[in-house]
Amino acid sequence: MVQTIQKDMIGRKVVKKSEPFKSKNKINTVKDVIRHPHCEREYDFTFEEDDSSVSTGVCRLGVNDKN
Repeated sequence: MVQTIQKDMIGRKVVKKSEPFKSKNKINTVKDVIRHPHCEREYDFTFEEDDSSVSTGVCRLGVNDKN
């Protein structure tokens, strides 16, 4: 089961701590939280702006997040 705090991230703006997202944006909107495809104990965010998935551990809340 996905941890509640991660599901609460759906709809929130996040920033990737390293390089930009696949969409080339610095900030993306979380669409869903899924199990990491290669590590069963970790989770990934998927995004509204592109078809990528990124580990939740390399993202932080965006500065302009209003939620």
